[in-house]
Amino acid sequence: MKRTLSFLIASVMILTCGCSGSGDTASKEMASAEESASPAAVSAESVATDFGHYVFQYGGPTEAPSVVNTDPSERVDITIWSDPNWEFTADNGNTYTQEEFFQETWARFAASYPGAAINDVSTLTYPSAERDEKISTAMQTGELPDVIFGSFFSVGSRTYDGLYVPVDDAIPEEVQSDIADTVWDLVTVNGNVYCYPFAQGLGFLAYNADMFRQAGLDDYIGDKYSFANWSPDDYLSIIKTLKENLDEGIVPTNVWCKGTDGDTWNQLFLRMFGAEWFDENGKVIVNEDERAVQALQYLKDIYDAGYTNADPSTVKSSEVRANMNNLLTAIAPFQQGTVLVAEDAMNAGSSPEYDLRVAYIPGEENPQVFSYVYGFCVIDTGNETAQQVVKDYLTWLNTEPNLMKEASRMGFVRESMISSDADTDSRKEAYLDAMQYIVNFNNNTIAYTQLRNALYPQLQAVYAGDKTPKEALNDYAAEANQIIEKAQKDSIFR
Repeated sequence: MKRTLSFLIASVMILTCGCSGSGDTASKEMASAEESASPAAVSAESVATDFGHYVFQYGGPTEAPSVVNTDPSERVDITIWSDPNWEFTADNGNTYTQEEFFQETWARFAASYPGAAINDVSTLTYPSAERDEKISTAMQTGELPDVIFGSFFSVGSRTYDGLYVPVDDAIPEEVQSDIADTVWDLVTVNGNVYCYPFAQGLGFLAYNADMFRQAGLDDYIGDKYSFANWSPDDYLSIIKTLKENLDEGIVPTNVWCKGTDGDTWNQLFLRMFGAEWFDENGKVIVNEDERAVQALQYLKDIYDAGYTNADPSTVKSSEVRANMNNLLTAIAPFQQGTVLVAEDAMNAGSSPEYDLRVAYIPGEENPQVFSYVYGFCVIDTGNETAQQVVKDYLTWLNTEPNLMKEASRMGFVRESMISSDADTDSRKEAYLDAMQYIVNFNNNTIAYTQLRNALYPQLQAVYAGDKTPKEALNDYAAEANQIIEKAQKDSIFR
């Protein structure tokens, strides 16, 4: 789906927009007026507009823009690509998408950007399954967008192809200090930030506290809106007790390895005893760490003992979540967004009600969570003016608190927003505390998407009894390091 906004912006443009409580954003009328004053003399009017739940109120940039260009022939077109990561229903009942959010914010940014070089802004949202092919084709044809919004987990490997430019110079101190170091680590490659964080999705476990009570496991139930913290020994005791006390047919916990779906949870389980996955040079060394062998044997043992589902090679993590929401299992992999979806379904009466609570992924040394960071990657198109305009937009967007609230649709990455916004869910303080335990699971390693495809067949072999944990990890590491070595030959950082 592609939409285009057209602007004709001379040295100044003042935007006025009516605000009607909970009116439909799509029907909002915007009026603009051109003036002949010089950019330095301009003071943009404050703008107020309703965009679903929130009212945005802001004026122009507090500092002069980096690009001052009044020559119409030198104005640039800006193109934004994104996965369909979020949509929401506002108080007025209308549904809005991230695409409409980008359209809305770019219109207001352009209007309050004196002497801007923006001529036209277009957005394109594509299915996630088409992402890699679309980007590869664009790189070959040179028909690249100016910015990509998505999960750096999914698009970050393109950094090694030279697709992106660093965005460090667009990050003011107020943003830098408001995002945890563990999050910055997830978007930093070779010492530079290549993705401007906007939102995140923490990954962890969820459990049915009603089933825990039924099994007499009250001591392992955490507070309603806090993370339970279980050691690997605790986890083993919990699932053994669940197996002994729950009704026939209810699975205590789960293992899965049908494909790459849910493999991040698998990787953190393999780290539960403290194993290192990569060395300082990015080489896979998990097979050399006996703690990883111990962890994989642990997973095989709980499978053999009947504490999990059958035949993990045919099971995906998304299916496990569905089973939990249908009261068929006690523990399952969840994220912030899937917790809210599950609770919304219960509130709507479309899913059985249960006491859903969250837990860290077990760790002997420290509890574990992971994060998929969603943000903006600025494309190296060769057009320095377009790159700077996009960076100025990102600085502006990320220093407007009312605009940043939109990140709540996915999960806040800004610590101040988590702490201050009562409109998020009640676990906001727990999520804030959990950020210190984020594991940089992929090390921002080159060709990580290919490494994912090397892991799950080895897990399948272990559960089937065809390989020992040590053999499987050796074979995984050998294949993974071949992939890395081959990819590094074409890397801009070689």
